[in-house]
Amino acid sequence: MKFRDEWAEDENGKRYVFTVEMQRLLFEKGLPVTSDEWQKFKVTYAPPSAPRRDDRRPRRDEPRRTQIAAQEVDEATGKFIGILKNFNGQKGFGFIDTGDGDIYFNKKKALDDPYAMRPGQKVLYKVDTFRGKDEAIDVEEYFE
Repeated sequence: MKFRDEWAEDENGKRYVFTVEMQRLLFEKGLPVTSDEWQKFKVTYAPPSAPRRDDRRPRRDEPRRTQIAAQEVDEATGKFIGILKNFNGQKGFGFIDTGDGDIYFNKKKALDDPYAMRPGQKVLYKVDTFRGKDEAIDVEEYFE
């Protein structure tokens, strides 16, 4: 059966487009494919919920696999130890894996040249609050 969009009127006289999707749904349910039947059917019809994506980000309460212990501190400097996750040189910011999650840092707040740092490298940092969010400052390379 071929379907095509067409104009229809509801019981209040309002015009709407009786779409191909509406017609197919009625056909699949074994109902007559008419705009009047759609008006009866739409009262009881609940569209299916969207499927859950498996590639979603982990929730905060889910355990994470990390390469460092949560919030390691360097005794000599008193700074936190983290692993550089990535740095976007064009935009001038990056993220550090803290063990408890990721923290943002800006190149202007780094002591060492962030362009020379590589992902997976250990770094030292302090935490400051900027505009209500935690941010890494005084970011520098960590040499054990």
